[in-house]
Amino acid sequence: MLRIVAMLVAIPAVLAVAFVVSYVLTLIAGGATPEEVMELLRNLWSRLQGAAFHLLGMV
Repeated sequence: MLRIVAMLVAIPAVLAVAFVVSYVLTLIAGGATPEEVMELLRNLWSRLQGAAFHLLGMV
C-alpha cells in the first residue's frame, strides 16, 4: 500500500520537475538571461498558485 501511495506522489513530482527543467532549458536556448529566467519562473509560480486557488474555490 505504501508503494502505491509513493508512486502516486512520485510520478507527478517527477513530471513537474521534468517540465520545469525543460522550460528553463528552453528559455536559456532562446537567449534568456538568468534574471529573465528567474522572473519567468516567478510568473509561472504565480500563475500556478492562482489556478490552484481558483480550482479550490470552485470545490
